[in-house]
Amino acid sequence: MIYSRKYSRNFIPLKQDNQNYSLDFRPALGKCLIEIKDGKGKITVYAQGIKPDNEYSVELMCFEKGNLKNASIGNLSVDSSGKGEIKADFDPENVLNTGNKIEDFNIVALIVNGLDKVVSSLVGYVGNEVNWRDKYVVPKKECNCPDNSNNSKPVIPIIPIIPSKPSKPSKPEQEMPSCPEIPSKPVIPSKPSKPNYTELEKGLIEKAEGLIEREKGLIEREKGLIYREENLNNSINLADLENDLFEKEQGLLEKEKGLTEKEKGLTEKEKALNEGYLPSDADYSLRNKEKQLLNVEKNLIQTEYALIIREQNLMKKLPKSKTDLEKALREKQAGLLEKEVGLLEKEIGLIEKEQGLFEKEEGLREKKSYENDKSKKDNKTKFKEMLDKLKEDIYNSEYKEDNNKNNLKEELAYEKNEHIEYIKENNMRLNPFNQNDNNIEWFRISPYELSNFEGDIWKYSNNPFVYNCYRKFNHLMLGIKNEQNTERYILGIPCKYKSNFSISQFEKFVPLDNSLSTNNIKDGEYGYRLLEI
Repeated sequence: MIYSRKYSRNFIPLKQDNQNYSLDFRPALGKCLIEIKDGKGKITVYAQGIKPDNEYSVELMCFEKGNLKNASIGNLSVDSSGKGEIKADFDPENVLNTGNKIEDFNIVALIVNGLDKVVSSLVGYVGNEVNWRDKYVVPKKECNCPDNSNNSKPVIPIIPIIPSKPSKPSKPEQEMPSCPEIPSKPVIPSKPSKPNYTELEKGLIEKAEGLIEREKGLIEREKGLIYREENLNNSINLADLENDLFEKEQGLLEKEKGLTEKEKGLTEKEKALNEGYLPSDADYSLRNKEKQLLNVEKNLIQTEYALIIREQNLMKKLPKSKTDLEKALREKQAGLLEKEVGLLEKEIGLIEKEQGLFEKEEGLREKKSYENDKSKKDNKTKFKEMLDKLKEDIYNSEYKEDNNKNNLKEELAYEKNEHIEYIKENNMRLNPFNQNDNNIEWFRISPYELSNFEGDIWKYSNNPFVYNCYRKFNHLMLGIKNEQNTERYILGIPCKYKSNFSISQFEKFVPLDNSLSTNNIKDGEYGYRLLEI
């Protein structure tokens, strides 16, 4: 950064380096102002959004080729609103007695005092960011303790003994009347806790604040243009112009990097949408706010574009350059304006692309919602048709269940093989699934028939979930699967799918329309909970 000894005024923006020391959910920020006038320097550091219950020191650092020199400007006092300010004078040729010129310093950091490790709440760089923390040395504080070097014994001061005045005879103690305890500080009710914002909500808040700052900057830029138009023939300070152009060039480089990153992000988002991935519904609820901010940003860019055109027209009216340096600076200024126009056009293009991706996302959501509704409707319709047919078949069937449990048990009290054969010969066959396994035959059964199986299978006949589903849909299913001359048995319970279902032994669910993926079943789909018995 260039510093004129006659007059210069430079800003170094400070950004949040550790969010644990910000006052609330918004990022802390600040700036460092370095002014030089007639060979004398003044440095001012502002900070806001900082927690007030910590001690901070402002450090100016010179980092080059792995070497670091740091000088403490002083401690920053932060008020209850999280704001602080500190000022210090310096010699531009020997800053804070470090032997370094002001041009050598490239880091400003707000260090949190009293920690075991180096932590900075805010940090600002002149140029590229560097890793300075490993080289940072905590400034030593002055100590009035005696020197204990060379294993010398500590010096113990001799305190003269002054005889005390004779004490007066004490009066008999009297019990004092008690008074109410007065608190040292008034009790202030605690503030309500800050809401827990999501990352997207935080990003939108930061973007809205950034747009406000951008609008303020455009207002200041227009004021500057008005002043220049009114003082068209006045001479300009070439040192100030050179400094302004350097800062502008650095700002445009940063902006170009930011637009490149944004373009990559939009490309990734477009790729994800093309693959069918959609952000969560919770994020989608904030999209309208995000789209509104895009429109505001687009309007500000158009205003900025108009100011640049106005500045370009103003440059054409300037008097002829008197020196080669002035001519070179004006050519550089014109080139930077052209670059700024190109970046604004790219920024508008990216905003329009982002708006297009929003529309594409909304279209995909509508399509997905329609497909889900349609599949859910088809699933419900198929299940209803199957139940209607089942009722009709039961009515027309010669086999009718006996409501007397004891009679039924006596009638079906066979060995396991005989009981299975009885079900095969007498119970109604079902074909509930679109893509049923050819090796599985499904039969309609009642809970009472489960009690005739060997082992622990009888317990499912008294299971409340099984019995309630049977009462609601008038059937259960027994699947008989043949594998290498061995039969396996599967119990199927008709029900609606619920994602928060908690009975572990009935976790497996197959929808009636089992062409649907069993990984993306929606609540309300009809199908069967399956259990191997």
